[in-house]
Amino acid sequence: MKKPTAKNVFAIVVLLGIVATALVYFLFFMKWNEEADSVRSANTQLRQRVNELYDHYQKIEEYNTQTDLLIGEIDKLVDCFPADVREEDAILLALQMRRDTTIGYAGINIAERESLATVSRQVIANADVEQYSSELMFVQRVASYTSTLTYEDLKSMVRTIHDSPYRRCLNNIMLQRNEEDNILEGTAEVTFYSLTGTGKEYSEVDFGEYALGLQNLFGLTDEQELESDGAVTE
Repeated sequence: MKKPTAKNVFAIVVLLGIVATALVYFLFFMKWNEEADSVRSANTQLRQRVNELYDHYQKIEEYNTQTDLLIGEIDKLVDCFPADVREEDAILLALQMRRDTTIGYAGINIAERESLATVSRQVIANADVEQYSSELMFVQRVASYTSTLTYEDLKSMVRTIHDSPYRRCLNNIMLQRNEEDNILEGTAEVTFYSLTGTGKEYSEVDFGEYALGLQNLFGLTDEQELESDGAVTE
């Protein structure tokens, strides 16, 4: 067997060096390079995020001002909704609509409360509105007023509902003309809205300016009006 020459040994050493270099490159360097690329990509994303946050920080006063304005608008909207709607509210509206008109009521029907929508505590907490911590629920009640009235009375009725400080909607009117008496007869449906969970308390209805305890709930009967004028005698 021939002894390996120096030239052969050198070739073998060079070959082993190339193989070792390739192994190091593929096993270690490529892996480190991939990790470095991943770190560079993550850094780029973080840098972009930092820039975005810095831009937001620069506008924080503007955001605070806008937030205060929005909270003020929320408070205004909430104030339009009473804490509850009760039968007394529907009766008071009937009296208000009859004021200075010839409206005559044949009946009033007040439906039960119906939930429309809720705002969960989680949503309120995320909005960070300190005034409200409970779940908010929007509720409606529909009152139907069956009556006789003139066209002028109808316009007055619409104005009264429109001028209410609370959220109310004249959502349906079914009227027909009585040709014999030249008046309108039918039913008007009014929806009353309320909002629970705001911490407000129900305000009791004040009937102070209206006469109570009479045979006719909505005012004096013709006979009582005559008696009050001294026109009816024994």
